[in-house]
Amino acid sequence: MKHPIRTTGAVAVALLQAIGSAGCKGNVAAYADAPRLGTAQKAWCAVVAKHEATEGEPFAHLAACERATPTASAEFLARVTDCYGRARDGESTDNQTDLGLLVAQCTDEALINADPGEVSASEVVVARCSRMKRCESVEVDACLTGFGSLDGTQRAALTAMYNLRAQHEIAECLESTDCQRDEDQARTGCYKRARDTRVWLPFSP
Repeated sequence: MKHPIRTTGAVAVALLQAIGSAGCKGNVAAYADAPRLGTAQKAWCAVVAKHEATEGEPFAHLAACERATPTASAEFLARVTDCYGRARDGESTDNQTDLGLLVAQCTDEALINADPGEVSASEVVVARCSRMKRCESVEVDACLTGFGSLDGTQRAALTAMYNLRAQHEIAECLESTDCQRDEDQARTGCYKRARDTRVWLPFSP
């Protein structure tokens, strides 16, 4: 069964363009998915606090967690939260959990059989194809065909795994940075910050 991790396709592009023209770039609350992200972040923080609080003391970093602006989409974060909570609930009391490794494992689980829907018109895919034409002389139609041939997990990992703000930042990187000898690495590099900050953890900067 495929799990929906959906963006809004062309609607998202229109929203992002409107946000940019209104001078709201960088304002997290300005993006259409902000309310859902806030709800998902609070649920994530509650699960982290449950397992990271010291005995008899509340979780000291709850406020910092709830203020954080990770790059995951609300749908993706909800699935990671479920996986993380189940894993922590099932661990032995003397087990020292590697939180970063657990998040990586839950990321993989969240992406299994993911279905991002129609995302070929999303800002980040448009930027990828524009860059491939600029840097590798790959026609846009060929780029879109290649993207469409990827499985749902791969397409979600490049688009709907991230919220609209993060997708906008990735697209800006793809559009503004110079062409490189290794374009695969260059495109991957534009995702690095978003991937590294997809969820908040107690040791996050």
